[in-house]
Amino acid sequence: MAKTTVPIELSSTPSIVDNGTATAITIDSSGFVAIGSTPSAWRTSFTDYALDVGRHSALYDQFGGNTFLTNNIYRNNSGALTYKTTNAASYLEFGGGGMSFFNAPSGTADTTATFTNRMTITSSGNVGINTSSPTVGKLQVNDGSGATVAITRTSGATSGNLGVIRFGNTDIDSNLANIIATQDGSTTSSALTFETQSTGGATAERMRIHSSGYITTPNQPMFFAGGLASGSYTQGNAIVFNTERFDRGGNYNTSNGVFTAPVTGIYHFDTTLLISGASSSYLYDLEFYTSNQSYYGQSRNQYSSGSTGWADNYLAHTGSWTVDMDAGDIAYIKYSTFGGGGIYTNAVYTHFSGYLVG
Repeated sequence: MAKTTVPIELSSTPSIVDNGTATAITIDSSGFVAIGSTPSAWRTSFTDYALDVGRHSALYDQFGGNTFLTNNIYRNNSGALTYKTTNAASYLEFGGGGMSFFNAPSGTADTTATFTNRMTITSSGNVGINTSSPTVGKLQVNDGSGATVAITRTSGATSGNLGVIRFGNTDIDSNLANIIATQDGSTTSSALTFETQSTGGATAERMRIHSSGYITTPNQPMFFAGGLASGSYTQGNAIVFNTERFDRGGNYNTSNGVFTAPVTGIYHFDTTLLISGASSSYLYDLEFYTSNQSYYGQSRNQYSSGSTGWADNYLAHTGSWTVDMDAGDIAYIKYSTFGGGGIYTNAVYTHFSGYLVG
């Protein structure tokens, strides 16, 4: 280890020398200290203190309470932050329980540097990028042309995640909802998926925007049921379409013919009934009901010979409704004949369908 000596007689700029040949620490007459260099011309008009380290770095305590960790700057007697050498400059400022990061482009030694606040962390933990006063949430990114926040992966692939934004709570479940960007079949295509978690369940995909722009909602309520069991239809009661082709969400009941809305929204329903044994002397009413509305008589048809393109004595009766339903409301079809004829039970010709519009 090199020997150090402290001069017995201190000059106006005392120093600690290394092995008697090189100055290791210098203290100037204003109390500023430098290690491996001489102190910069720091401001003396206020009670400031600074420790220079080498040619570029410094720890600076400013009158008024703030502390700076700096690169290539000092504060001169005019109060200006000034370049030490011809180069770029930056500093980290601590004060008021927070901290801010600043930088300046390359400038000439001993000229004033113009700094830009690049990031601030407030005493409350808010983080601002390119703003000194982040007030919108815990992270605020600001840019005059519109800010871009990038999440990327190191290399492209034909599948796998590009990035995930996750929502949750730290005390019970940190994975309650996700927005996930994925590669969609090639290194130059992407899809966006949205996941949520039901009570007691696990996160699952609820919507996907494909690279082609198609939007799919795998849990969107919809059903298609057709056909009737022979002899199951009773006039004045709900028609039980007993054969499901699909029932996303399981909201249609093949036992009683009732659809139950799982969520409040606008729903659309369609039905087609093929009536056999029709006659021009009979009337037929197609009736659609929800919990709070009936559409009785709005689809009344009277048979006319040859009206279906089939052989006489058949009548195709259709209906379509768009309705507002609350969660738990039900919807179903009734049919009444005034005369004779019955519903053709084949699912190809007799069916009931519906879906959530939004």
